[in-house]
Amino acid sequence: LHVRSRRQRQMCIRDSVQIETEFLSIKADIALYDNIKKIMSLKGNPSLIQSTSGEQNFNGNAEEIVFYSNSKIHLLGNASMDYDNIKISSSSIIFNPQNGMVSSDE
Repeated sequence: LHVRSRRQRQMCIRDSVQIETEFLSIKADIALYDNIKKIMSLKGNPSLIQSTSGEQNFNGNAEEIVFYSNSKIHLLGNASMDYDNIKISSSSIIFNPQNGMVSSDE
């Protein structure tokens, strides 16, 4: 764990990052958290995300996974996702796991 600056309030976690919650399982190489902007960014080759909730069934991967405070998840760079038996591939996928809304830049 590395805090870059007290003023910036950023944390950096490196090497085989794994996050498990009641709803999500995430694996990445690096995790960055910006406490001021309330953004978490996970980077890997690829970073993986999977639902652990029975209500929303999805899994995906991308070079970068970004969580915003508005509950949206962005899969960026060679992104792909399986959601309710639908396969999506794009350079960018925006997903809200709370309501199931998916969008893409392509």
